[in-house]
Formats: sequence, structure tokens, C-alpha cells
Amino acid sequence: TADVAVDQSNCQPFAYQRLLFMHNGYIERFRVTLMRRVREVLRDEYYTAINGSTDSEHIFALFLNLLHGRPVSLPTLMEAMSATISQLRQWADQGGLRLALNCAVTNGECIVISRFSTVAPAPSLYYTVTSPFFPDAAVVASERLCASPEWVAVPASSVMGIDRDLRPSLCVLP
Repeated sequence: TADVAVDQSNCQPFAYQRLLFMHNGYIERFRVTLMRRVREVLRDEYYTAINGSTDSEHIFALFLNLLHGRPVSLPTLMEAMSATISQLRQWADQGGLRLALNCAVTNGECIVISRFSTVAPAPSLYYTVTSPFFPDAAVVASERLCASPEWVAVPASSVMGIDRDLRPSLCVLP
């Protein structure tokens, strides 16, 4: 992220209890546009869990805030990811800001990924659940790891969940 220190506290993935989170993208001019706004809505436990200064870690804190008090499951993770993107999009629209939010969160049992951008085309995101190189696993990558048909593009403006049985679920964002 531009204008952010290269420091271990700013390195992904970010962890909170059993959750790991990563973000590939940006919030335009984050430190002077949405950083304070994100922090103002956070419960103390998520505010104080922020150790670095990246937009990514703040997105994770907002995600945790929107997940708060709910059981951690594939549906609730997908709902919290959708709500996080919706909130950030609302703030960005108010300020005329650009966002790119390719995110992933996992609890070790399932994974939820997003592909979203306010400027088309959204950065690429692919997944596979049928790769012979990664049997019995879901793999998510910004680019196809090889030129084979098992790689599926995540649709733009969507949140996708993959459960422990490797079944994908898709939620198209409004």
C-alpha cells in the first residue's frame, strides 16, 4: 500500500482468534479518506486489535465488527464480507473514492473470497476445487497457476464461499 511503512505489523495475513484474513487491492488514499471513518465505527476489541496502518488490516477489523456476536460459519462469514464491502462502497461513493477489494477470510473449515472494484474491470481472481495438483483442497489465486480448465474466474462484484466439502456458494453483490 502506498505511503504505508514496510513493517511486520503491516504484513498479511492478519489473524484474530481462529480467523485469517488477506486483502489484495486498495482503498484510494486510505490514510486521509477512510481510515478515521473505519476506526470510528469499531468496537474497542477490534480497534485495539489493529497493530499496523494498512487499509487491509482496517478492512479486517471492520469485517470482524460486522461479524460480532454471530457464530462463525460459512453463511455468517459470507454475510459479514458482503456487509463489509457494502459499507466501504457506501463511504467510497460519498467521497468519490476508488476501491479494489479482493479479500479472503478463513477459519480453517471454510473460505470466503470477494472480487469487487468500483472501477471496471475488477482485478482478477480465480479458484479451483478440482486440481490434481491440490487434491481435496480449494485453491484461490489472483492469476491461474497453470493454463488448465480447472481454474474458474470468480465473477466480478461477488462474494464466494467454499465449504469443507469443496462446494462453492456464490452471492452477487448489488
